Amino acid sequence: MASVGHNSRGYHNIEEQRVHHDLQSSPYHVSNHTSKIGSKNFTTALPLNELISPYYETLPEETILTYLSYSLLGLDSKLLSFLRDGNSIELPANINSSYSGLLHNIIEAGLIYKKLKSFVNSNKGKLDSPIKTAFLRSLESELNVYVNHINEYFNTEPTSLIAVYNALFPFILKLRLLYSLTNELNLSGYEFLSKVYHLSKFGDIRIKDLTHNIFMRIAAPYYEILEHWIVKGELIDNSDEFFIAFNTEAQHINDIIEYLPQRIPDFFVSMNKTMAYKIYQIGKMLIFLLKYCKELKWISDYSMKYSTYIFQNNQGIQSMQSNVIIDLINFQYEEVLNYFTIVLQEKNNMFHHLKNFKKFLLMNSNDFIESIIERGIVLFNEPANGLTSNQLAKVLIESINNSSVKSYRSDYKNRLDARILDLSHGNIGWEVFTLEYKISDLPIYHILNYNNGTLEYLKMFNFLWKLRHFSYLLNLNFIECCNVKKNDLRRILSRYIKLKKQLKSNSSLRLGIRDNKIIWLMKSFNTICLIRHQLIKFISTLVKYLSFDIIENNFDQLIVRKLFKSSSPVSHSTLSNGMGVLPILNESFTSALKKDENHFSRPPKSKTITHNMNELTFDELINMHTVYLQKVTHFKILSDTEIGKHSGTSYIKQIYQFLEICFAFIKSSEEYNSLIVNYISILNVEENLRSEDMNQFDDDLEELENKLKVIVNKIYKDLYMTNYKSMLYMFIKDLRSDIELKDLSRFF
Repeated sequence: MASVGHNSRGYHNIEEQRVHHDLQSSPYHVSNHTSKIGSKNFTTALPLNELISPYYETLPEETILTYLSYSLLGLDSKLLSFLRDGNSIELPANINSSYSGLLHNIIEAGLIYKKLKSFVNSNKGKLDSPIKTAFLRSLESELNVYVNHINEYFNTEPTSLIAVYNALFPFILKLRLLYSLTNELNLSGYEFLSKVYHLSKFGDIRIKDLTHNIFMRIAAPYYEILEHWIVKGELIDNSDEFFIAFNTEAQHINDIIEYLPQRIPDFFVSMNKTMAYKIYQIGKMLIFLLKYCKELKWISDYSMKYSTYIFQNNQGIQSMQSNVIIDLINFQYEEVLNYFTIVLQEKNNMFHHLKNFKKFLLMNSNDFIESIIERGIVLFNEPANGLTSNQLAKVLIESINNSSVKSYRSDYKNRLDARILDLSHGNIGWEVFTLEYKISDLPIYHILNYNNGTLEYLKMFNFLWKLRHFSYLLNLNFIECCNVKKNDLRRILSRYIKLKKQLKSNSSLRLGIRDNKIIWLMKSFNTICLIRHQLIKFISTLVKYLSFDIIENNFDQLIVRKLFKSSSPVSHSTLSNGMGVLPILNESFTSALKKDENHFSRPPKSKTITHNMNELTFDELINMHTVYLQKVTHFKILSDTEIGKHSGTSYIKQIYQFLEICFAFIKSSEEYNSLIVNYISILNVEENLRSEDMNQFDDDLEELENKLKVIVNKIYKDLYMTNYKSMLYMFIKDLRSDIELKDLSRFF
């Protein structure tokens, strides 16, 4: 007995068959058991009948045909039996080489069928992919077509093996292709689908037709995922085969819904990244409108309209022409994005809340911040652990009522809250006080607070608050000095002016000890005033630069110009002053939303409302706001990673060093003012005493003079000349070396 067996190389995939022109070759081989040619010398003289007898002495062809149909259906028969491995079939020894060769090609169909049938039976209900499950059903259907063909054909009683082979040949090609596809099921569902799609574009018409039919069947689950996504915002993809996925471990909607461009298929609508991204955004915005905005009525109407078109007017998206699918996706994208924009900007006032963040937390409302400082100055100087929420609330309410914020809408004002940071941030109220603008109850919170965006506002507020604190202390120190000059130094100042005039008219004039002390005292006083002016100028320049060049400019470029189509009807000036409002919606378009369209011969046109806003997707809004915050809160002079070229120190660290100098100056200046007051008091007492009694205050005056000299030297030489001047020189040098900061250096 001999056998027809599985080729050691396995089954050729279709690509290899095409390249090597081997499509019609069998993946099976047959042992040449009846031929004796290989064991005898052809040169040996043999009678002709003996030489050709192996080719004619054989089982009758009719006998072979009687049992052949069983083998082609994967069944054993009295004549032909399958071996245990299922990859070989046993041939009788008395079949000649001619019939054996034909059987080799014919029985290949039976061997592949048997293997495919076993594959179907062993995998039923076990494949977790709807696409692969659909392929299994398609494979079973093709096998049934093959079985029916065999039964019908052999009922006609074929006359020869050659006739059988000719009738069976198209099925052999199909079975080979189907078997090669079963070897690709290790791929993911969408990869397998793409592979079948590419085979449907194959040059051979038989392969093209078969794979096209298979593709249309197995693509149905993928189109169902797509339909649910763009109609209801539902992702029914348990096998993770779509180019959109849910990350169940994420918390934020933008992280939960994942866009996977590497999975974008190319088998429908000439799918490209633009169309795929629109599909992704449609479902994402539907989810946001439903789950976060609670737009149940609009979502229901939208789903009904497009379900009617897709499933009643058509037989699903798969049945549509490519251009119709493209129109459908574009119409849906336009309509959802339009309504998404209206909900965010008109119903949730997103732009106005962005302005409020800028006004309150980025200190764009100066009178409000100044009012907080004035109303809370006593409270802020107290120990942090003694502050209460009621005290802070009182300061906030009074500040609102005594500033331009009083005219704001109540729902905006009610979102303001004054609170304290963790006590580890400082020891006094100044260091722990912060403002908060609450929007956690609004859907826009999930856009503006992505990656803790609102926390970035608080960080910026705390830095600006620190600058305002020092600016306030320097101004307060200036007022105290003015009071000293006006009250305590009035007589000495008058004497100082006279002495200056005398010296100007007579440069050789010799002054007494007391007059020289007066000149020194007033010069030191004026010097300290000049130093204070320099420090005030530094902080004022920094605040002005951050407020206008950084915050206001970025808000205009990255928020206003991104959100609005044009400056009209919302001008930049009105936006900056808080007076701008969204354009009035066109009522004719609003009424169009109420129309009911029941029948569509083509995709229903989207119903949109005209407005003056640029329509940005969820991702684009998040990116817009993130970039804006990054530009503001991570600007070079605020970043600890931006190192000055010459100083080797970050800009922000240098700024904090300047603030330390300001603090030391304020403390020293306060001490200086106190010494001046004491010094003047003793001088005034001396003037009312007799000359012999004045000597008793000489020691006190001398001690005060020495202290004044020490404190003046500390302010002028140590703080100003040694620290401030040298640091400012290096700071300006760093700024000038940076193209982006070069203009700032001119103001110091």
